[in-house]
Amino acid sequence: MELRRAVFKDIATTCEIAASAFKHSPWSQFYHPENSTYDQGAPHDYRLGQEQSLLNAGKVFVVAEVQEYDKSFESKRVVGFAIWKLPPASARIERNRRILFSSEHAPRRVGLSHD
Repeated sequence: MELRRAVFKDIATTCEIAASAFKHSPWSQFYHPENSTYDQGAPHDYRLGQEQSLLNAGKVFVVAEVQEYDKSFESKRVVGFAIWKLPPASARIERNRRILFSSEHAPRRVGLSHD
């Protein structure tokens, strides 16, 4: 398993993971009293917060990937994620800001679906 910084293309998967993980939490039952609406609405509920976390230098958003092998190819699959809020005086915040807004690492929304 490998950890890496999340990118916009990971959002759809991390939203599904979050929706699955928190399906039975009191928060989810409050916002989606009928289970049928949870399956449709919950992934979208997580999307905005996760997109904002990617662009926030005060947060660290990482994903866990596992290597998968098939007879014809090898691929990686995101199986988990974590978002940490950094302490206000953290030196990492300025480092994150430089990484986020450098032209090489700037987040791009190309191909991101907003169903």
